[in-house]
Amino acid sequence: SYLFGFKGEAIKVLIHPQSVVHSLIGTVDGAYYGQLSVPDMRLAITAALLDEPLHRIEPLDFSALTLEFFTPRWDVFPLLGLAYEILERSDSSAIAFNAADEVAVAAFLDTQISYLKMVEVVQRTVDRPWDGVPSTYEEILAVDQAARKRAEELI
Repeated sequence: SYLFGFKGEAIKVLIHPQSVVHSLIGTVDGAYYGQLSVPDMRLAITAALLDEPLHRIEPLDFSALTLEFFTPRWDVFPLLGLAYEILERSDSSAIAFNAADEVAVAAFLDTQISYLKMVEVVQRTVDRPWDGVPSTYEEILAVDQAARKRAEELI
């Protein structure tokens, strides 16, 4: 939304268990163009940030590939609804959401907290007022650090 100037309603999310399709772009003529690779985010991230990826990964074996897509269940993915809500705000809550999510996911992967606690940490971090829109890199970092501190306190 922020990088490409899309409104929230223009962004559609699907659950894709194989994690092969990293992005799809739909055009006005009904065609879709996608970035597909093995389930490894290194290529997708470097391709998004650089003109030429630095890392090469193994090619897909299309002969053994099955692709499935499902509409997300909002009760199973409550933070997805919160993410869409944040797109409508005009404050710093998107930065707080991202920071809290990174802290909570790390704690979840380290088995410090449960999935439900991870959701709670992010929700309670974002529930706090995140007034203003930062205009400098330093201000963005300050919001990020404040949100990380709040999330760590909640863990």
